Amino acid sequence: MMNTKTGISSTEFFSYIIMFFGVLLDHVTTYQGLNQGLFESNILVKYCYDAGVWILLDVTLVIGVVATSYLVARASDGGRLNLVLIFPVILGIMRLAAGIWNLNIIL
Repeated sequence: MMNTKTGISSTEFFSYIIMFFGVLLDHVTTYQGLNQGLFESNILVKYCYDAGVWILLDVTLVIGVVATSYLVARASDGGRLNLVLIFPVILGIMRLAAGIWNLNIIL
């Protein structure tokens, strides 16, 4: 079912929401844990956090995945939309799991 105003289906919107909230939860809980004196095990995140570009990396990641999946879905026939939406969902689930893990450590 396609929304005529935005051109985004409810499935597509849901996949982007999962990704957004997953990245947000992971980012906020990681930031909170680092401010409480915990250490980051991901070397890339630690480097980006120390360099002050970590939020830029996450924002770029979200915008890039949304833009890429949106454009690829529109460039291909309609049947491939669900296949393209796997990538934001997987990213969202992985980051949600990382955020929940962070909450487990913090609390």
